[in-house]
Formats: sequence, C-alpha cells, structure tokens
Amino acid sequence: APPDGLTPTPDRVRVTSQSALHSNEYDDAILNIELPDSFHGSLFVSHLGFDGSAGHGLSIKAAGADVYIDNIYTNYSADIGLNVVANNVTIQNSRFYNAQTNGAAIVATNILVEKSNFTNNGRVGTQHAPTGELSGLWLSPRERAWVLTNVINGSGGNGMLLGTPSKSAIISGNQLGDSCLYTNDCGGIY
Repeated sequence: APPDGLTPTPDRVRVTSQSALHSNEYDDAILNIELPDSFHGSLFVSHLGFDGSAGHGLSIKAAGADVYIDNIYTNYSADIGLNVVANNVTIQNSRFYNAQTNGAAIVATNILVEKSNFTNNGRVGTQHAPTGELSGLWLSPRERAWVLTNVINGSGGNGMLLGTPSKSAIISGNQLGDSCLYTNDCGGIY
C-alpha cells in the first residue's frame, strides 16, 4: 500500500478526494485516466466515489504503471464500475455496486484484490446480452492473482471470473453468494 503523504513525482501520480463524482452524461467514464505506455511509475487512486455513470465509473489505462486503488466506490455504472489495464494492480478497501456488466474488470500482470465488496453487479437492466461475463469481479492476470477476504454477492453471472494466470492464483477468505442470477453457464468462481 502507498505510504500516506506520498508526494507526486515524475514517476508517481496520486489522485485523491473526499467527495463523490456524479454524472449520467458521460459516454465513457466519469473519470478516465490514461497514461502513456512509456510511463513506468505508480498511480495511486484513493478516497473517490463514482455515482451514476452512463459508461464506466472509473477507467484507467496505464499499461506500464503499477496502480494502487484504495477506498473508492462505484455505484450504478451503465457498464463497468472499475475498468483497469495496467502492469500491476492492487485494489483494497473498495466497494463496487450495481454495475450493469462487471463491478470491476482488471487486466494486468499481477493482481491483488482484498477487503473489497462487489454487490449486485451484472444484473440490472443490462445493455449487453446475458453471458457468464456479467460478473462481480472479472480478472485477467498474465502471471499471478491474489483474491483475499472480499465479499462478492448478487452477481447476474459469475461471482468472480478468473482468467488463467501463467504462474499462480491464491483465492482465500472470500464470501460468495447468489451468483448466476441471469445466466446458467457460470459459477461463484469460474
């Protein structure tokens, strides 16, 4: 986890706030962060809320960066609550509610998701055809994944859809309930 008071430098970016961002007018995301592939530093996002997006709540494209997300929430995203493509991703202490496709969708080399809540995702008035990819948590790790002590409940498709990492996945201490509410080729963990 990033230390408190970290000063942004050319290889570190910090986005933080104590308030929620609201809109139903964005086509892509309420907040869209895109860093060049040549950026190989760290991005810290904390203490933000995203309510009522017509697309994603928060979208991060930072293929060369390490992304740390702590204490954010998304609610009522018309697509994905949190969409991230990065080098390494850590998500902690965050909440993802009522996204029409996935609460969070992450593509990275290594992924850690812990102490977070994914509730009622991939299920309400979805604009996409119902498939198993309507998930509370959708992960595509290239090497490793750690999914620890999360709550995943009320998913229209999979509670968690985990792509096959090339090295390892550790899934421990999670509470999963009420998956496959709209599809039948899915599972709590798929």
